[in-house]
Amino acid sequence: LLRTVRALNAEDLHRRLFQRQNDIINATQRQRGVALGVFSAASNGLGVLLQMVTLLIGSSAVLAGSMTAEALATYLLYLDTAVDSALELGIEWSSCNDALGSAERVLGILAQGVTSQRSS
Repeated sequence: LLRTVRALNAEDLHRRLFQRQNDIINATQRQRGVALGVFSAASNGLGVLLQMVTLLIGSSAVLAGSMTAEALATYLLYLDTAVDSALELGIEWSSCNDALGSAERVLGILAQGVTSQRSS
C-alpha cells in the first residue's frame, strides 16, 4: 500500500485526509468529554445537594423533637442508596446506547456487504 501511495505521488493527499479525520475525531471526543464532565458534575452535585438539604431539614426536625436521630440516619441511608442506584442506572443506560449505536453501525456495514454481493 505504501509503494502504491508513493508511486501515485499521493502521500501528501493521504496525510491531509488522515489529519482532517483526526481533527474531526479529536473535536468529537472533546465535545463528548465536556458533555460527560457537565453530566457527572450535575448528577453527583445534585445527589450531594439533596443529601445536604435533607440533613438540614432533618436536623431541624430532630432538634425540634418531631423526628428521632435514628429515623434521620435511616432516611439518609435510604436516600444515599437511591441516589447511587440512579447514578448506576444512568451509567448502564449510557452503555446500552453505546451498544445500540455499535449494533446499528455493524448492521449498516452488513447491509452494504449484502447489497454489494447482489450487484456482483
